[in-house]
Amino acid sequence: PGVVKFALGPRGERTYSTTFTLRSNVPTESVRNILFSGLLPIYGFSPYPQDLLAICRKIEPVQNRDAPYHWSVDCEWSTLQEGNPQDQQKPPDQRRPVWGYTFQPLQKFWPCDLNGLKYCDSAGTPFDPPPSRPIYVQVYTIERFEQVGNRDSDANYLNHCNQNGWQGAQSGEALIQNIAVREVYEQAQYWHHCTYTVLKSPRITVPGTIAGSAVQPFVGAFDFECILDAGPKMLDVNNNPVPIVQDGFVEGRAVRLDGTGHVLTPAIAQNVYLKFANALPVDFGPLDLVPPY
Repeated sequence: PGVVKFALGPRGERTYSTTFTLRSNVPTESVRNILFSGLLPIYGFSPYPQDLLAICRKIEPVQNRDAPYHWSVDCEWSTLQEGNPQDQQKPPDQRRPVWGYTFQPLQKFWPCDLNGLKYCDSAGTPFDPPPSRPIYVQVYTIERFEQVGNRDSDANYLNHCNQNGWQGAQSGEALIQNIAVREVYEQAQYWHHCTYTVLKSPRITVPGTIAGSAVQPFVGAFDFECILDAGPKMLDVNNNPVPIVQDGFVEGRAVRLDGTGHVLTPAIAQNVYLKFANALPVDFGPLDLVPPY
């Protein structure tokens, strides 16, 4: 082994790491033979010699491209245990998945303040660009082992929202942001260690109406985006777009519209929004993203 590195984690866990250098008999040696050569610790079993509470948690063999007889194997021991220690004796895909979450801000353009006051100047013209402020999105991470298989189907879930309810989120309020997969070797076979990242953002309703819909306008969620109907042009009697003229002058800034292409009157009227699709729905069921509690 090479130089041993030691680290003390935030929860008091002790971690030791080092790199072994091995020489194989043939340049086409298999990873399995390297792992079970008898010269390396056993994942999930072997303790660190000077700290018997630290168990081997990582073994990563890498073959030298320029010298294929030589292998570098990174090994790590740690006293930190995730979940029930008995889980380590089970097949990886039968272990309890690890769930976690955090919150991150997502900047959104808001049409009004928290009291429903429209973001317009004193003449009723919307600010351009409209003010933005963050909404806080809950970011879930789900880690688990899976059988190695064809993962091309993962792309069918990325940037798709939930078709049905998920963890308290109504339809359209959760989004698959990423699926990360890395291959690990354990219990004499390869597995996929998968990390799913799912965003959850409830709808926040705002005053106003959506053109052609009885649904209350909102910010948040992922399936649709409500955008204020406003612009510098309107439709004439022939439904052709023409510049908006007010007080004899062509209006160059965005003016609130009524959802049918005409100027919204009176100036104190509630905002009208247009609704646009952002993410297609998909059934999360086949992914089995269900917490173990």
